[in-house]
Amino acid sequence: GWYRRHLALPPAEASRIVRLNFEAVYMDADIWVNGEHLKKHRFGYSAFSVDLTGKIRAGDNTIVVRVDHVDPSSRWYAGSGLIRPVALELLDPVHIEPESVFVTTPVATEDRGVVSVSAAIANRSGKAQSAQWLARVVAANGETVAEGRQTHTVPAGARAERSQELAVTNPRLWSPDSPDLYTLVQEIRIDGATVDERRTRFGIRTISLD
Repeated sequence: GWYRRHLALPPAEASRIVRLNFEAVYMDADIWVNGEHLKKHRFGYSAFSVDLTGKIRAGDNTIVVRVDHVDPSSRWYAGSGLIRPVALELLDPVHIEPESVFVTTPVATEDRGVVSVSAAIANRSGKAQSAQWLARVVAANGETVAEGRQTHTVPAGARAERSQELAVTNPRLWSPDSPDLYTLVQEIRIDGATVDERRTRFGIRTISLD
């Protein structure tokens, strides 16, 4: 199967960090952009991304996806082609790497919850940048229940892996009977202006096997 999509971008968007995010393609996928082969992904169930930065141009662009589903490939019928959504993501040169975000809750009691956040700040600009990394835990009602911030200088073309812990008082614990969720809102600010924001939903919980 073949998919072809024409995509028109203004100069301001074409000059940003451009990613094409596939949630799943069944099965072997090849991706071309403006006639250049950029990616081959062989596993039909996993998500993957294609970096289009510098390959996309202002004006019309052509994205082509070829899917090669050769049977037998699974114990059941898994579908064929673009079986899950595809999204185009435009990022500032200084941003949080999407795949680098991890949220864990090492402490989850009725009195206190600890939210441990790790992420990588990427600087794909041509100069060093002083970036403020703000992390907020937001409850379902929109209230910010914990907040932390750090400032890091990231050299040009580099990435900085960082972590911080946020304490939540009297958290609403996640369980199958009460699946309460919080949202981690991360921002990257440069000179006071937000250049990137990423949201991650999670539950404050612990899991044990005995």
